[in-house]
Amino acid sequence: MRPPVDRSRPSRLAQQPGGFTLIELLVVIAIIAVLIGLLLPAVQAAREAARRMQCNNNLKQLALALHNYEGTNSCFPMGAPTMVYTDRSTLININHSPFVAALPFLEQQAVYNSVNFSRNIYRASHLTVHRIGIGALICPSDGEAGVQDYHGSIQDITTNVRVLFSSYATNAGLWFNWTRGTASPNTNTDFRAAATGIFYTNSATKLAEITDGTSNTILVGERAHSILPLIGRQEWHWWFDAYYGDALITSLYPINPLRKLTTTTSTGSASNALTDSFSSMHPGGVNVAFTDGSVRFLKDSINSWPVNPQTGAVLAVVSGGQNTAYVLDPKIPQGVFQALTTRRGGEVISADAF
Repeated sequence: MRPPVDRSRPSRLAQQPGGFTLIELLVVIAIIAVLIGLLLPAVQAAREAARRMQCNNNLKQLALALHNYEGTNSCFPMGAPTMVYTDRSTLININHSPFVAALPFLEQQAVYNSVNFSRNIYRASHLTVHRIGIGALICPSDGEAGVQDYHGSIQDITTNVRVLFSSYATNAGLWFNWTRGTASPNTNTDFRAAATGIFYTNSATKLAEITDGTSNTILVGERAHSILPLIGRQEWHWWFDAYYGDALITSLYPINPLRKLTTTTSTGSASNALTDSFSSMHPGGVNVAFTDGSVRFLKDSINSWPVNPQTGAVLAVVSGGQNTAYVLDPKIPQGVFQALTTRRGGEVISADAF
């Protein structure tokens, strides 16, 4: 008699090894990598949207402060104040920025009280002002603007000058002009030719003077600090200073000219294009506050005067420059962007042009 046959089968599960195979592990890793690749741009876009919203809020705060100043003083702050010696032979450039004048309306009364408005803003008595960072002046996308940097020496301060910067600047109009000397900014031909915006040398612009309309005239806009090379970041965009390239900017150059240039040289017109123009770290354009208090995003593609991509020179300008009035090429019409920076240019601007 044969013994009974055991027909039971061993469990197949017991025969399978535990854990993942190498192929399964690689598949999981690949899936995770794909998910990260899909989600990361969305996360970055969400962060940039939040930064851009904060930038909008900063500009609204700055526009409100400048309007509160105007409501108190019946005019906007001077763009670049000057003072005449008692013998009326020499102009002294006091040079505090419109932002300094508006400090009480930015909840910075203590900083304002430390300013001696009869002394040049560069003097040692203003070291505290140089080193103060104003939150409303720093765009969160423009990180370098919030970094205190060493400059060396200015005026009567010989060493260890540390300054802070601004991501925003006030609208000086079409031109910039560095002319100083004994000529009065109020009567000098070159100065008057440069006075097309709201803030310029010895300006005291009233709302009634903005005949182009407050909704068609830029008050203050973005001017990115982080785009500058290291030496440029030390020299330019000081929040307390009223020079062009600091708290004053022009529309001579198109928006974000760096994106249109093939050079970033630190000298010549390309340098002016980087320091004196409306620009931002946001993709596609810049935020600006109009004189009616509204904040809008102007695209890089807005109609504007063209520039030479190699030199940064504005093709509409035939001659003239920092110390003389500009002569324009009549064959090149003024751009929509330039029209938005003049206070009484009389331009007709379509609502869908920007």
